[in-house]
Amino acid sequence: MRILALCLLCVLSLQAAPETRLSQWVLDSWNMDSGLPQNTVTSIEQTRDGYLWLAMRAGVVQFDGVRSTLFDRSRIPGLGTNIITNLRVDGQGQLWAAPLEPGLLRWDGLKWNRVGTDAGLPQKEIAAMHVGPNGRLWAAPARGGLFEWDGTKFSAVSTPKPLPPSSILRMLV
Repeated sequence: MRILALCLLCVLSLQAAPETRLSQWVLDSWNMDSGLPQNTVTSIEQTRDGYLWLAMRAGVVQFDGVRSTLFDRSRIPGLGTNIITNLRVDGQGQLWAAPLEPGLLRWDGLKWNRVGTDAGLPQKEIAAMHVGPNGRLWAAPARGGLFEWDGTKFSAVSTPKPLPPSSILRMLV
């Protein structure tokens, strides 16, 4: 039986002394036995308030180090699936989540808000997200394109060459 567990290795930073042994680091493990709704985590982010956020097939989990709170379709109006594939915190500190359906979700500190075609995104699921060098969220829909959030709406990003019609799966600046 395959047991998946979420293991978080608390890394000091790039300034850690190279002579630091692995045994000196802190390792915590959380899984269903310790309160998570499931063991599969697809993305992890930390917001400025210190919460860890976990994207899972069961929804989005907010974790404070002791307790976890699940946000699924019973707690997010209009969400059709519990499957969350990606999380990102933008330069303004806003948490974004990509469900396995068109559009995005944005956490305002109290509730999740849908961001979709009314904000400039195409009617496609978002395959990848990244924070650009200016701190703005970039969203790459499935089957092509790249969009940037300006604080109020998404706009298509022009590129020197046309992007292929296939999905962008990862981005790096």
